[in-house]
Amino acid sequence: MGALPISSSPVSHPGSKNIGIFLILCSRVYDLSHKKVKKRPLSMEISGDSQRVSTLPLKLAVKPLRVGPCCLLWSDLKPSLITATLTISIIISIVILPPILSSQLIGSFIALASESGFQGRVVDLCSQEPIAAAVVSIKSLGCSTVTDSEGRYRLSAPPNTHPGGSRYYEVSVQATGYTEMSETFQRVFEGKLTRLDFEMVLKNPTPWQRKIIDSKLMLGGQQSGARVEKLDAWSRLHGFVLPTRDRASLPATIRVLMPDGRVEIMDLEEYLKGVLPREMATGWPEEALKAQAVAARCYAVTQVRHAAQGADVCTTTHCQSWSSRHYADTDQAVIDTRRVVATYAGSIIEAYYFAHCDGHTRNVEDVWISFLPYCRSVWCGCGYSFLYGHGVGMCQRGAQAMASQGIDYRRILTYYYQGVTVEELPPETASNRFSVGECVEVMSDYGLELRTGPGEEYRLITTLLSGSKGEVLDQTNNGQASGGSYWWYLKFGNSTGWGKESGLKPCESPSFGITVGEEGKWQLGCFIQTLRSR
Repeated sequence: MGALPISSSPVSHPGSKNIGIFLILCSRVYDLSHKKVKKRPLSMEISGDSQRVSTLPLKLAVKPLRVGPCCLLWSDLKPSLITATLTISIIISIVILPPILSSQLIGSFIALASESGFQGRVVDLCSQEPIAAAVVSIKSLGCSTVTDSEGRYRLSAPPNTHPGGSRYYEVSVQATGYTEMSETFQRVFEGKLTRLDFEMVLKNPTPWQRKIIDSKLMLGGQQSGARVEKLDAWSRLHGFVLPTRDRASLPATIRVLMPDGRVEIMDLEEYLKGVLPREMATGWPEEALKAQAVAARCYAVTQVRHAAQGADVCTTTHCQSWSSRHYADTDQAVIDTRRVVATYAGSIIEAYYFAHCDGHTRNVEDVWISFLPYCRSVWCGCGYSFLYGHGVGMCQRGAQAMASQGIDYRRILTYYYQGVTVEELPPETASNRFSVGECVEVMSDYGLELRTGPGEEYRLITTLLSGSKGEVLDQTNNGQASGGSYWWYLKFGNSTGWGKESGLKPCESPSFGITVGEEGKWQLGCFIQTLRSR
């Protein structure tokens, strides 16, 4: 039998010759042990110059044979030398192979086992068929990947669960013919791939596809209808009035009670981007989406539904439904109406809305005991013959019908909310939440960034861990607004700088907390010793 080539092309790795010898020995041992081969040459093509392998101590008759760049020819190997051959094989496998394997194979296995990021599948919402060549990305990191023919993807990202890291990721997906969407508030854990699937919506669905989309994405105007209808009989008997607050200006943030019981302080506009797709589906007319964005904004800032938990609203139909899922067109509706509200007599209205009526909306006092002068009964061309929801305020299907006829969102709002003014409010320039010398505590589980100025464009000084306590320094710097957030000049231990109001809460007395510096240094209050994290 002729020479047996192990490779059809030169092996480029510097350790390939060692691996080749190991394979030759193993193959020869197998053949001899099974008495299938007595004097059969084996060969391996090796990159480099011709070399002679010295085996004289074992009395192996080795005759070099030139084949290609270099070839080893073994012959006259006696069965009595099987033990010696095995010994050589073991030595090679222990001494030579581990560095090679550890640098290539073992390293690759460890990398795969410790990979952090996201994995999942992208499919069509209606058909559930996979979407190939969809681009999945984390724009804040500048990284992306493409789905395979089965719609599957894997996207690496560093963990964001440690102090000082990015608090959350927003993972976006784009595909030809579909509306761009994203999932916000996503976390990555060390050595774990977080499962994140996407169901994409066609930009131009057929009528039956539109029905499927609406049924899957919308809650059917349950925002305030379900909870109020359940309370209606009790409210009429006991004179119940919904808890609200007068507002003449917009806050920068809103306190949201999350499903796990924690309170998340969100930027108001970002919160609305999570509400809109749940209350009015992506793909609806642009002006209808804008009208819904304004109504949701008004409703959010006038409700105090969870005061006992330190929150304004929750994420369920008890208040306004919210989710981490965003769509490009619903996001744009929020952006285009930023800081726009409907006011009556100088105050932001309680903008109730519902799925659809039966040809006319209801006076608020006919449903609840409260009286609101702008929630009056009006004729509605929504096209339905039955009421779905409480019937007070804006009919969502009616707004859809008006927008389809070319009516803009301001006229839609002034029609359903009688006598209101639709206007853009200026941002608040100060906050009175804290005062000079007041003790404040970091309330965010992900820490509080302390910066050299009131804004994220300023240099990071340190990141304060949750529970760290400090004080407000100067009233002249009281609550300057930047980027939709309030910033306070603070002192924590030996560190002073600016921090976001949304990450702070009042505390009873100051104490020294632990901080994580920008360069990875841990500082323990006023102690001089600094422990360097490794």
